[in-house]
Amino acid sequence: MFDFTSLTTKINSEAPDTLEELFSQLDRKATHITLRPAQTSALAKLDEQRDKRDIVIKLSTGSGKTVVGLVYAEMMRRRFKGEPVLYLCPTNQLVDQVIQSAQAIGVQAGAFPSNGLPYSALAGESVLVCTYDKLFNSRNVFETNTIRPSCIVLDDVHAGINRVRGCFTAKVPDQCFDQFRSMLQPLCEATDPATWRGIQSHSQDFRYEVPYWVWDNIHGEAAKILEQHKDDRELRFCWNNISRYLELARVCISGTGAEITLPLAAVEENAAYCSAKHRLFMSASIKDGSSFIADLDCDPEAFKRVIEPLEDEGAGERMMLATSLISPEAEKKDIAEVCKNLSLSVNVVVLTSSTSQAKIWVDSGATLAKAQDFDSALEELKTSVGNYVVFPQRFDGVDLPDDACRVLVIDGVPTGDRLSDKIDAARQKDSPEYDVNTVNRFEQALGRAVRSSADFAAVFLVGTDIAAFIGKRSVRDLLESRTLVQVDLGRDLTKLTPGTTLPAALKGMVQALIGRDNGWKDTHRKRVKAAQRVTRQGGVLTVHELLATAVRSSWVFAKARNFQAAVPILREAINNPNIHKVQKAELLYRIASYLHQFDSTASADAYRAAFNINSDFPRPQKIADKKFAKLSDQAVAVRDYFVRFAQPNAALARLDQIAAKLSFALDAEVIEQGLLELGEALGATATRPEKETGRGPDDLWLFDDIGFCLEAKSENKTSIHKTDAAQLTLSLQWCNDNVMMPEKGFIPIFVSNTSVADRAEDISFGPSLLTEQILFDLIVRLKKVVLCLSFDGPLFSDPAAIMKALNAEGLAGRQIATKLGKLSSPH
Repeated sequence: MFDFTSLTTKINSEAPDTLEELFSQLDRKATHITLRPAQTSALAKLDEQRDKRDIVIKLSTGSGKTVVGLVYAEMMRRRFKGEPVLYLCPTNQLVDQVIQSAQAIGVQAGAFPSNGLPYSALAGESVLVCTYDKLFNSRNVFETNTIRPSCIVLDDVHAGINRVRGCFTAKVPDQCFDQFRSMLQPLCEATDPATWRGIQSHSQDFRYEVPYWVWDNIHGEAAKILEQHKDDRELRFCWNNISRYLELARVCISGTGAEITLPLAAVEENAAYCSAKHRLFMSASIKDGSSFIADLDCDPEAFKRVIEPLEDEGAGERMMLATSLISPEAEKKDIAEVCKNLSLSVNVVVLTSSTSQAKIWVDSGATLAKAQDFDSALEELKTSVGNYVVFPQRFDGVDLPDDACRVLVIDGVPTGDRLSDKIDAARQKDSPEYDVNTVNRFEQALGRAVRSSADFAAVFLVGTDIAAFIGKRSVRDLLESRTLVQVDLGRDLTKLTPGTTLPAALKGMVQALIGRDNGWKDTHRKRVKAAQRVTRQGGVLTVHELLATAVRSSWVFAKARNFQAAVPILREAINNPNIHKVQKAELLYRIASYLHQFDSTASADAYRAAFNINSDFPRPQKIADKKFAKLSDQAVAVRDYFVRFAQPNAALARLDQIAAKLSFALDAEVIEQGLLELGEALGATATRPEKETGRGPDDLWLFDDIGFCLEAKSENKTSIHKTDAAQLTLSLQWCNDNVMMPEKGFIPIFVSNTSVADRAEDISFGPSLLTEQILFDLIVRLKKVVLCLSFDGPLFSDPAAIMKALNAEGLAGRQIATKLGKLSSPH
């Protein structure tokens, strides 16, 4: 036999002039594998940036992103002979898929063996495919073996960022959690007693971030506790990543666990990553790259030249149905029952933010796929139909093409799985940063079921929170063009269902999709085709990207203990006129933590400034009561509140979300937050003085000419007691002393269903009563205002019209006062 390959080995091992030429040289296993227009365009644009170190490319799910990344990796392998090239994936499942794709197109690629090292790949003879965790864990083989890749391709970057953050986050081991909590409690409890009561009761819903001034004094003692467990499962692969900078870490605790995480992933400490000559960042959604810059140290300049092929057709066919818009009264258990019935003929997959959230789906018959069950559940979905599976915290890194998932359920607004993620979500809600992070998770979740332009699935968006979220104007601006079209189409589909029960509506819609109804297919195709394609503006960075650049730069100085250099960088960033107040508070908190290292007085001032902007931070020490004042007219405040929502349905969903917090069966903390949010929706200047200052009423509503001093006593079932009356009297006095007096003064109000006081003298100061029924009536009336105004052009634009509508429904502050009940005493 003649060895013809010996004559071409040298030619094929050389790097051709272009990536497209390289693809044509590859020994593809199937003759039908050709480049799509989007791939051809992407490769050409990559050629134009071949000398750039960091490159960012956006290609939609199913558009051939993996092939583009593999061809680029193969080119780099040939350019830098003898040096390893890495291709990173979020999960082992995706590692296997990438290797299969590489084999199909003729790229030599392999993974780590079960034992030992992939020596041929490390010698540059093939592309090495592995997970993000493999590279960034604190005991990674790249560092222990001094392996320095020439190029790294980072696929599915938004999912990868979560993995990288996890490598710089340590969960406090269960064995020492009680000791850790006991160390923190006496130092932290005074800053938020209510939250610490919840932590003491072992509730996972109460979460707290330890103030930097507390942690600075005890991080050494904490290290002694944790060092004893550094080889435990929770710390084994992350402790060495964070222990060196422990004094700068964020520490978060709940009733069931605690975690320690660096404020940014210190990827610059990873020699294999930071020494790479070329890095390609690939994602299906890149409206904002702040997380790339902050957590992956991606060059900000790369976002001035993002590659977005115009030929990219976007994701496949998704029928999105917000269930609360079809039937606001429907309960989650009803939807779960619908999914159970649908799963008799198709695969139904539910994504939740936590295991506890998955319970209602499991109770209806779904199989809970925990981490140890993940691979087997995935295999079952890909090889059979009739499955009903719920995945907690799997909004990314799961591919479910074609029949593997025809009905995808997203239960509520997706949140991160770390304690710090949940605290950030609560503290930064309604801020642009929250919207950016949540939209990224939402887009990732949507991409689980539709993996190509020819794929299709129904997507149930469950919960009033997610319906309200996708209806916000700021969120709509962040959604990918095709996603936005499908969200709007889904909203229009709900208009076809009046008079239809929720089960019948969902079943009928899914049957039309699965049955490939021509009317549905034609409507979807035309709506998508008519959509306006929006790409990034070249040559500029977003506000969030500018802030992320400042935060990353200041971190480098701070970890070197040059805090005097770190602070000015953040102060300059705060001066950006486009920064949102919540983001400003977060930067002030970071400034305060750095100032604490060399100027404690300036640190305290910066922290108080952050707290005055956002009182969800722990209360500062010895803070003086601030003067509360009415900020704007009621009609203007209502306009500013609802103008955020692009459609009436989104505004109604938000009101349903508030109503869900006002059931008197709930915890007092939830009800007090619900009162705050209802006050804001009614156009009052609403605050929680007791939470913010440690004194005053639970809630305070300031309308144009009257103030409501609210004490929540929803737990009282029989009567108002002497101590309750004394508390409201003190709160009323606090209002008189610290709040700018409205024209008609303050009304002392018990929020309770109890209309009887123990003694007549206890209520001689004339308190009023706000019952559960009155609260729900206010929401019903506010919904009527929304519907009334939605017929008059742009939603909520004219304050005069708004005030007229409020008066018509009896929702002016003075009118609400007349609806309040009165207390009586036993005869």
